[in-house]
Amino acid sequence: YYYANYYYYTHLSFNHNIVSTSTASSTSWYGVYMYYTNPQITCNKILSMDRILSSGYGMYSYYANVYMSRGDVHVVNNEVHLKSSSTNTGMYFYYANNLYILHNSVYGQATGGARGIYVGQSTSYSNMVIRNNNIVITGTSTTGYPMYIGSTSYCTSPYMTIDYNNYYHNTNIGYAGGAKTTLSTWRAVTQQDVNSVKVNPSFVDSSINLALNDATGLLCYREGKVPYDIEGVKREYVTPMGA
Repeated sequence: YYYANYYYYTHLSFNHNIVSTSTASSTSWYGVYMYYTNPQITCNKILSMDRILSSGYGMYSYYANVYMSRGDVHVVNNEVHLKSSSTNTGMYFYYANNLYILHNSVYGQATGGARGIYVGQSTSYSNMVIRNNNIVITGTSTTGYPMYIGSTSYCTSPYMTIDYNNYYHNTNIGYAGGAKTTLSTWRAVTQQDVNSVKVNPSFVDSSINLALNDATGLLCYREGKVPYDIEGVKREYVTPMGA
C-alpha cells in the first residue's frame, strides 16, 4: 500500500493541496489516510487519473472526531478524481461525530466497481451530515455506487443526515442493504434524501477539473458552513452541487 498522506491520533487541518499519484500501475493507493483524527479538510484536489491503479482511496477515515473531539469537523469543497483497474472509493468515512461532508465533487472510474462516498455509523456515533455533493461513477461495472452505506440500521437521523446530492451511475443510485437503482427505493431505505437527484453532469475536464459546464438540474441551497467554493468565489443562495 502507498500513502500520500498518513495521519494518526491528531487534530488535522489539510487545506488547499494537490495530491496525485506517482506509483506503478499495480499498487493500492491512499491520497489521505486518517485514523482517530479530528479533520478539517477543505479545497483540496486528489488525483489518480494519470496512472491506472489496481485500487485506491481518495480519502480514508476511521473514527473522525471521536478521540479528543473538538466540536464540528468539516470535509468541504474538495475534488477527488480516481481511476483504477479494479475498485476505488472517493471518500471513505466510518464512525464519526459531528462530521460535515459538504459541497464535494467526486469522480470515480473503475472496471471492477467504484464507490463515490462510503459511510458507516453505529449507536456510539452521530450527526454525520452529507449534503450538496456531486458524485459521478463511470465505467462498465454494474457494481459502481455513487453512495455506499455500510449499515441500514444507522442511515437515518440522528446518525446521518443526507440530502441535495447528485448520484450518477449508469445503473445504481447507491448501496444500502443491497443495490438501489432508483431514487424512490433509495429513499425508502434511508427515510430521507428527498431532494437528491440523478444527473449526468458535464465537467470541464473529468481528469483534472470537476467544475461544471452546465449546472442544470444540479442546484441546491448554499450551506452556511460553505459560503465560498473551491476557487474562493462566493456562492449564491442557490448554488451548484459539488466543489
